[in-house]
Amino acid sequence: MGAMMSRVKLASVPPMCSVVFRAETAEAEKNTVHNKAANMARRGTLLGAVCHGVYGNEHRCAGCSGLVEGFVVAEGGRVVRIRRMKTWIFLALMMSLNFNWAQAADKDGPALKFVEAAAKAFGEGKTDEALKLAAKAVEAEPKNLNLHYFKGQLHSKLRQHAKAAAAYTRVLALKPEKDRVADTHQERGEAYFKLGKIKESIADFDVFIKAYPRQDPHHWQRGISYYYANEFKKGYEQFERHQTVNRNDVENAVWHFLCLARAKGIKEAKAKLIPIVGDGRVPMMEVLALFGGKSTPAKVLARARAGGVRGARLERQLFYAHLYLGLWYEATGEKKLRDQYIGLAAAVADNHGYMGDVARVHAELNKIPVPKVKAEK
Repeated sequence: MGAMMSRVKLASVPPMCSVVFRAETAEAEKNTVHNKAANMARRGTLLGAVCHGVYGNEHRCAGCSGLVEGFVVAEGGRVVRIRRMKTWIFLALMMSLNFNWAQAADKDGPALKFVEAAAKAFGEGKTDEALKLAAKAVEAEPKNLNLHYFKGQLHSKLRQHAKAAAAYTRVLALKPEKDRVADTHQERGEAYFKLGKIKESIADFDVFIKAYPRQDPHHWQRGISYYYANEFKKGYEQFERHQTVNRNDVENAVWHFLCLARAKGIKEAKAKLIPIVGDGRVPMMEVLALFGGKSTPAKVLARARAGGVRGARLERQLFYAHLYLGLWYEATGEKKLRDQYIGLAAAVADNHGYMGDVARVHAELNKIPVPKVKAEK
């Protein structure tokens, strides 16, 4: 039998999380728990990925709110074409499932050898070489929009956001099909946010959501962009919709609080704080208690350090403590303390996915000094 298309939607964003992939082919739906190796594709069944291959098992995955689509799978499970994927899945699969990246290039085109070599170099950690090879692939087939998209994905992964945005803009200039237009706006919107271009990020997210209106409640990134654009009513309404699909995320409750506090005052924000009971990430429940007036900053920090944790886990827990303490102090109008804690979070931003970028962008937009060394306290 020939290849079969499997269109897959990433339908939920729980932080702990039970990710639902929905296949529109023979087997309608399967679930895979966050951090489990997902099912290998077999002629129209599900092809998944290991989320923590990129971000870590307690991280809020930026890519999770998007739409994942388009695997063509041949007999035996070999992927022969990729139409659309979010960055974290794209990279995790490339590294863990021996992906055939050659489908970014025409089968008989001159770019094929460069794409294959770029994928190999990237998998070996030779990022400079991978970028040079990707550039050669684009030079070989300058009108192949898939190659520009491929190059944008590499730049995004390497945190070269301006170059990523430029690559995605080039994709759009080549007039791709409707689905790729929407995806590229999503990717460029994320790049724009990371560059501090907040209004531009919202404009791109709007295009994506217009194309896929069912993804609106999943799109917490747009809610965060609304906060930084001072569009607080739109922000808290976005987080209210997100709550309907992601019920146990303290971060959603906090961002709803922050937008509502700026729109209607901190008293109303406390009164309407969204109750969360199932977020097991340390110290998020203590953070929620703080925003509800039932804890203190000292307790949040103590919870982050509890249990004698060290290394990356301690850094992660302190990152979230520092970020949300900084945002708490912003809500309460204590600028000096806001700057202190946002600065500490921004100092380790590169290790913490999209929320790390939030901390860094917050510092940049507010001209907050960032320590040059990683804080351990």
